[in-house]
Amino acid sequence: MLQRPSVHFRHLLMRANMKKFWILISLAMVFASPAIAAEHRFDEDKKPEPMSCQTDIIHQASLAVIEDLKRTNAQKNLAPDVVGQFMFRMHDKLNKEHYKRPLPLLFQNYKPGTLYESTIINVIKNCFPELEPLMIEQRALIEAEAAKREAAKKAAEQAEWQRWATSPEGKRQLAANRLLQAYGYFAKVQFCYQVRDGYAVVYISGPEYERSHDAVKAIEKSVLAEQPDLNSSDIWQQAVRQMKNENWYANSNSCSSVRIALYNMSPKPVYQYPKP
Repeated sequence: MLQRPSVHFRHLLMRANMKKFWILISLAMVFASPAIAAEHRFDEDKKPEPMSCQTDIIHQASLAVIEDLKRTNAQKNLAPDVVGQFMFRMHDKLNKEHYKRPLPLLFQNYKPGTLYESTIINVIKNCFPELEPLMIEQRALIEAEAAKREAAKKAAEQAEWQRWATSPEGKRQLAANRLLQAYGYFAKVQFCYQVRDGYAVVYISGPEYERSHDAVKAIEKSVLAEQPDLNSSDIWQQAVRQMKNENWYANSNSCSSVRIALYNMSPKPVYQYPKP
């Protein structure tokens, strides 16, 4: 009498059957690969189907719409979004009884500023090349208008700044800023002079330090003559704090730069040229 297989034996049998199953699947994939590859090669050799925008009806409608847009543009009444206007008029024309053909869904979804705008515009250029010159012309007009607005904005900002700079408040602030900048340069010159004092190689020599001192005193005199109520001591302390907060590093190049910048700010010549 046959006995029922044990649980362990049934598990072994099931694992053996699964192993055979996967072996068969692997063999089937190996033999099917050449056929799949050949099918893909055949698909690559196929010529692409013409797009719906290339049909005669849509092409004839596009030519009529483009001529209409050109007339509108000649009258300076064309909206900035040429593609949007083109799509709207194409949709209207194709829905008429004469054409009975809807606009392709891709073009119906065109909206300026969306993620697919550039993609749709490229497709439109390929489908309707007659529209591209009008798009280029309109883009040039848009860029010219944008440049005009930007120039007007800058002119308004310049006029506003000029109005502020000639006001008492503006004159006082500009004078304080000039003195603060000069003090900042001289504070760095002082640091450059002191940090290498006593060394064979220095960042600021003794004569250069004296010229820098004369330059900052000339700037101070000029500023206080314009705005005598400015507190030069407070401005000096502010300049020193700014230098420390900048974590400024002194070397030959940086020290030379601040020294020359201070010379250039001086209202009187730093170097003297007496007649021999």
